Amino acid sequence: AHAPAPPDQYVWEGRRLPCPAGPWPIFLGTPKLFRYTADGERSRVNLAQLRWQSAGASGPAAIDAAQARGPLDVWLLEDGERTTRFRMMVVPPEARIAYTSGGNEREGSLRFAGWDQAEVAVLSEACVWSAHRNAHELRIDLEAQGVPPQSVALRVKWPGSAREARLQVPFPATGGRFFDVQGRAMQKDATPGVRRGATLSSRIWSRRRFAGTGRCS
Repeated sequence: AHAPAPPDQYVWEGRRLPCPAGPWPIFLGTPKLFRYTADGERSRVNLAQLRWQSAGASGPAAIDAAQARGPLDVWLLEDGERTTRFRMMVVPPEARIAYTSGGNEREGSLRFAGWDQAEVAVLSEACVWSAHRNAHELRIDLEAQGVPPQSVALRVKWPGSAREARLQVPFPATGGRFFDVQGRAMQKDATPGVRRGATLSSRIWSRRRFAGTGRCS
């Protein structure tokens, strides 16, 4: 008897948000689904085989793929029946996060442009924050309580959805910091030993929205 053929593999391809995110991937614009056979053949899944729904929605109500935003359930249909569910979050293709430093190394802002009506909250206890929205963007002002953290944890929610995204973004500040392998910032004027110095990483922030990282050697 012949062994059963391995199942096809499915991969979503598209631009992703350039920062750690969860619990599902976040795409900039609608991604495309591709099928890979055991022989390595690649083909795009026909849009007619996919049903897009808001995550957690009751009933079979479908939404247009091109307009689907926020947390989503995408079903693969075989002979009209739902067989496989994929979960993701989609934001408009023009969505971006801009980083702006403040008047000192402890202050900075995150600017969410093109995110529609998504609400953003800061989860990091090391920062005091406030949100300000206008017609073009949502601005999150941050002030670190002490040494600025290496990164800031965020929660993103969309109106009408119980699902939420978690993001990890760099703290938007001016200057530079050295961090150990646990992500803890070194104190000013601290002198590491030779062994510890080899494990330190550096992060540099600029008012021109340039951010750099490096590692000591």
